[in-house]
Amino acid sequence: MIRKIVIITSFALFSLTGIFGQHEFSVNAGGGFGTLIYKIDDGDKKGGFGVQFGLGYRYQINRYWGAVSGVGLSMYNAKFNAGSLNTSSSVFDREEEINFDFRSALNAYEESQVAMLLQIPVMGQYLHPLYLPFGDFKCYANGGLKFGIPIGSNYSSNVGSVYNKGYYSEEEIEYDTQTFMGFGTFNNRANNGDLKLKFAVLFALEWGVKFALNRDLSLHAGAFFDIGLNNIHNSVAPKFVEYNTEMPQNFKVNSVIHSSNELFTEKIRPITFGLKAALAFER
Repeated sequence: MIRKIVIITSFALFSLTGIFGQHEFSVNAGGGFGTLIYKIDDGDKKGGFGVQFGLGYRYQINRYWGAVSGVGLSMYNAKFNAGSLNTSSSVFDREEEINFDFRSALNAYEESQVAMLLQIPVMGQYLHPLYLPFGDFKCYANGGLKFGIPIGSNYSSNVGSVYNKGYYSEEEIEYDTQTFMGFGTFNNRANNGDLKLKFAVLFALEWGVKFALNRDLSLHAGAFFDIGLNNIHNSVAPKFVEYNTEMPQNFKVNSVIHSSNELFTEKIRPITFGLKAALAFER
């Protein structure tokens, strides 16, 4: 799917060169603050460093206005930590053929999330010459949308200790020492997995200065700001602490932003801003 989008976009952009006259192709890279916006009542969330790079295309409509597109990759980082988290879910005991409550208390929880979006911008550009006594400078401002396809997003976490117990309501008995059932205290449990996020639509702004190196080559330098307009949360993990019926002691801790059982958070949006540079070739 992703390969098809890249091929179609590239074909469409390069096909325009045979129809119109003034085009600009560029290679760009940028970095700054880039994270996922979400809210969880228990614990602290921190943003991280984000980067983006890609290939750009601009068609100049007239002296001042142009249309901008291309394809790029943007990466977002976020971290979450909590002193304690509690969760409970219903599990079927195959041997006893009854349900029991699998209850977990997690202490010293830390999680890192990395989200990567393949982005296609659709933006307008305003370009205006700067009348300076030295060099050929122009200022520019871009505004519009970016459409992001999630690729390669993942999380990794570590828990200082997990205390599991099983409560059988029919017998009114609680078990907390049977490690073969996944009960008891488990120290230093590391987990990782994929984050299957939804398609993103972002509002995007860019502004800066364009400097002509020669007749066909120019350097762009400026700032950018992107913020998600829609919720990309996609709950696919059934539970935060997922019981393993085959090997109960190998229970899995899923991401706090991915669990559909507890719903620690319901809304996730990407945001990034920073500095960006591009080397452009005009034709």
